[in-house]
Amino acid sequence: MAETDKTTNTVTAELTRLKKEDATVSIPEIDTTVMNFSQTNVEDIDASLFSEQQTTYPAYWMANLKCKVCEHELADREFFCAKHPPVVLANGKRETNLIGTRFFGTVISSDVQTTDEIDPTTGDFKRVKRWVIQAAARHVCYKGPTDQQVEVQIEAGDDFSVMAYSLLPLETLLGSRIFVEVSGRRKHPTKPDRTLIDFSLRVDKRVKQMRNEERLMLAKAESARLLSSRVATINGGRLPLAQGLAPLAPAPENGVTAAHLARAAEQLSDSTPDAF
Repeated sequence: MAETDKTTNTVTAELTRLKKEDATVSIPEIDTTVMNFSQTNVEDIDASLFSEQQTTYPAYWMANLKCKVCEHELADREFFCAKHPPVVLANGKRETNLIGTRFFGTVISSDVQTTDEIDPTTGDFKRVKRWVIQAAARHVCYKGPTDQQVEVQIEAGDDFSVMAYSLLPLETLLGSRIFVEVSGRRKHPTKPDRTLIDFSLRVDKRVKQMRNEERLMLAKAESARLLSSRVATINGGRLPLAQGLAPLAPAPENGVTAAHLARAAEQLSDSTPDAF
């Protein structure tokens, strides 16, 4: 019994620590209730005992801008509010008086949806890539066609979708919690009939550090692989001096060994620390 109490106290202390560390994370209580319906008719089961899940495709978030002075919502081809145009500040920067929509959530997955619009270049139905996000805060999304859309309220924990915008890269942030806000809109430099939407993308500092470490590891692994392949074809197990690496000891008669490859990778890591 003493050991059980000790374990319970340890778990309670850890949950308390996590809650203090990040108050925005809701840590569910442990459900000790065992529901056994093996001897119950399905008609007699109380549905309120369960949490309802989404069964339709998630509502979609829209990247919109509006004037913070008159609250005029900009159309797709509007880049500023006509009544309250941008103001040039003393430092030369422009203040647009615009505020953008935002969302806060975790990147869950991506998929490709086939729309009912025809692509004039191919004659096929257009396919649109979307990201599925799990909301971490309450905000507004929409359902239905854009000309008949219905506003819906998204609660924390609900899924919603976000179009895969060219200036909002989320490929490396799967599983990460992000904060996104529309920061502006501008003309496309090469396609006059299109616009580009600018975003402010923020992640937790710990997530950013982790992603940077992953990129570093991948870069070093790829460089070591390329070097290993190069070493395997070098006569006598020597690396080109032009690479800035010291020559390896002569390889045995049966060719470059695993030890030579390991040493080559070590030399690469030691000689080019600033390349990553």
